[in-house]
Amino acid sequence: MQAFLKWLMGNATQRELDGGTGRAFRHHHAWCWNVEPVIVLTGEAYDEIQLDGTYLSGGWCLLTAIDGASGDVLGFQWTDTEKYASWKALLDRLPPPRVVVIDGGQGLASALKASWPEARVQRCLVHVFYETSAARPLCDPVLMRVRRCYAWDERS
Repeated sequence: MQAFLKWLMGNATQRELDGGTGRAFRHHHAWCWNVEPVIVLTGEAYDEIQLDGTYLSGGWCLLTAIDGASGDVLGFQWTDTEKYASWKALLDRLPPPRVVVIDGGQGLASALKASWPEARVQRCLVHVFYETSAARPLCDPVLMRVRRCYAWDERS
């Protein structure tokens, strides 16, 4: 397991860790891809939950709910897009927080109204920055000040 994690989280190739072609590495660690993480739902209510979707190759999207204080993953849901039904399935497994931080997608916004109507909603400032800066030139003086203030790198 340590070699698999070293490969997964590091820069080394399977070939470098195996010392051969990488085939032995894949053979010995094939079982690792079948491990499904289990997140125990405690029923604990959180002050802040951050919700976001991450798109992966192959057409999959991973929806995650993260504790805003600790960074712990509270729940996840596999889906094809960030749609209402997928977000609702995730939200309904968790107790509503006081505040939820979101990117502003419509499917999530609708699911929040249905599942956590009392939760206060805060737009994620990183998403707001990227959405508003996409239409501005990189040399824009306002964007340059924001980048210096928050030490953000140039967008690639």
